[in-house]
Order: sequence, then C-alpha cells, then structure tokens
Amino acid sequence: MRLGLALLSVGMVWGQAIPKPVAPTAVSSTTPKWRMKFFYDKNDSSIDFREILTPAPGVVCAFGFQTERDRSKPRGVLVSSRDAGATWQTIKLPDLPVAADFVDGQKGWMVAPDVVYRTTDGGLTWQRAAKLKGVLRVKFLTAARGFAVGYPKAVWSTSDGGTTWAKVPEAAMPTSRPENTVYNTIAFQDAKQGLITGFSQPPRRDAERAPAWMDPVSQKRQVPNLTLVLETKDGGQTWNPQMASVFGQVVKTVFGHVGLALIEYSAGTFAYSSEVINLRNSKSAFTDKEKSISDMTFDGEGRVWLAGVQVPGKLNRLPIPSKVVVLQSIDSQNWYSMPVDYKAVANRVKLSFLGTKGWLATDAGMILAYE
Repeated sequence: MRLGLALLSVGMVWGQAIPKPVAPTAVSSTTPKWRMKFFYDKNDSSIDFREILTPAPGVVCAFGFQTERDRSKPRGVLVSSRDAGATWQTIKLPDLPVAADFVDGQKGWMVAPDVVYRTTDGGLTWQRAAKLKGVLRVKFLTAARGFAVGYPKAVWSTSDGGTTWAKVPEAAMPTSRPENTVYNTIAFQDAKQGLITGFSQPPRRDAERAPAWMDPVSQKRQVPNLTLVLETKDGGQTWNPQMASVFGQVVKTVFGHVGLALIEYSAGTFAYSSEVINLRNSKSAFTDKEKSISDMTFDGEGRVWLAGVQVPGKLNRLPIPSKVVVLQSIDSQNWYSMPVDYKAVANRVKLSFLGTKGWLATDAGMILAYE
C-alpha cells in the first residue's frame, strides 16, 4: 500500500450513515473564524499548552507547562475561563500536566508523571487521587467509572473515581515485550463501545544519530511498529486484543458518524508528517505533505475538525513555529480550510468542541475560539 498502512479491521462498525457534504460558504466579515482569545505574550516566560477541554457551556480549561527565565524547571498551569473566554484565570497546578479529562464542569482528572489528580471544583484545586506509575492518559465514562493507559504495556480501570485502580488483564496478552510497549490512546464511541491503541517499538541501532532536521541527508529509514488495539463492546468489562504491523504511530482516535485514527510519522523518509485513517475501511481520509496535523475531533453536528500547522520546508517536521491550519469536513472525505487568525503560530495544537463551539490551544501560549 502507498504508505505501508495496514490498520486493523476493528470488529465493530464505527459510526452511522454519512450525511451529504456541504461546503462552507464564502468568507465574509460575519463568517465564523478561529479568533485569538488569549495570548501569553511575555519576555521572561512562556506557556506550552498540552491539552484543552470544554467540559461545560462557557467553560474552557487549557493545561500547560509554564517556563520562566529565573526558574530551572517548568511548572504546571491551568488557564481557564468560565464565561466563554471573556475573562481568564491562571491557576498553578501541583504537577506538570500530561493529559486531562472531565465529566462535567466540576469533576475532572489530570494526569501528571506517575500520578493521577482529581478536582471537584472545576480545576481551582487538585488532590492526588492515586499513584499510577507510567500513566499517560485517562478517560472517564462517569464520575466513578474510568480507564487509564500507559507503560510498560499497562491499562488500568477504576470504579471509585480514580482512588483505586486495577490492571486490565487483556492489555498483557499481546506478545510484545513490556519494556518496549506503550498504550497511548483511549476513546469511547458510547457507554459500551471503546478502543485503546498502543505500539511496541524496540530500540534502534541508529538512535544516537542526529534528528532529521539537523542532518537531512542522513534521515532515518522509517520502519513499521507493532500496533496494538484493545476493543470493548461492554463498557470495558472485557477487551479483545489485536495486533498489526503499521508505519507510524496512532496518536488519537475519535468517533462520530465514522471512526478515525490520527497517525504521526517521524521526521524521516516519509514525505508526510501525519495521516488520518478511516477505521471503517482502513483507507486514508486525509493526508497533505504541506500540513502537519496534530489533533482532531468531532463537533456536536457531526463535522470533523483537523488542526495542525503549515509545514515550513521540505522536511515533514522542523522545530520552527509555523502558521496554524484548521480543516473541516462533514463526510471525512472532502476537506475545507477554515479561516484562522493570522497571528496564530505553533509547532503543535490541541482541539476541543462542545456542541458547535470550538476551542484551540497552541504550544506557543495561544487560545483561539471558533466564533
């Protein structure tokens, strides 16, 4: 196949009938666009946003690393608004945020290195819920029932809001070596159907070679990873493990009228930095060598949104902030570029929608709203 992709054919049918595509209307002064709502613009410090969530109407929570000139280590911060971006509050976090999840505007969880924290007041205060070595991401179906993924080769479940966790035994069934294996994504289509993905990648002999952007002549040859998939149809009571050899790494899955997987490729011999795969047929839904996509989501009306940056050169990844790009589709086949504030630049971006209200955060300290 063109990019060596061979994603698993997941047992369940993800999504319903696809509506007829409708192209956005011509841009005018009243056309919605991605507008800057917050910009941390200081000479002596910066914020790298790692996650943005919209758990309730008007509530926005952007988690990030704050780096200051007079501090040797970054600190965790939460920049939040409870009035749809009219005012913002910056809250110091007890740890560095890796990921987060909320079930409503008050109850949420934050993943930090080896720790899960919990809030019951919308993020104003955080309490340590549990020590969970290797945790990378959590997903809660209710205030009590949740799951966590991480390494080495680890998946956990909780039924008491994150205080106690139990290993999911099916996560250990694939034959990959635990020290080389990580589960890094988790998503549910509904209360019953869910998907966890991960990968196993043995250390490379050329791991000490300079990154491709420093030495483009000697770019590393792309090799396939062993991709792991755990599928549930009963709300996580049982999981069905599967494996496949796939180029790149699945970094996110989302479900709406169709299931989609975002795959990222390392800076190497591939011309593309990312690709979106339709989980229904394992075919490519989007790829563009001039765009590096780092996040995707569905809105409340079933449209798919992709966000990333314009690739600044011939290499698919460079450590240079570039123009933020956002695309929209109603059928996961026809894509339309959406207008974005010209000041918005980044290396990576994160997306979140609640209904038709969208928010975007960048690693350059910017938060934008679709309005």
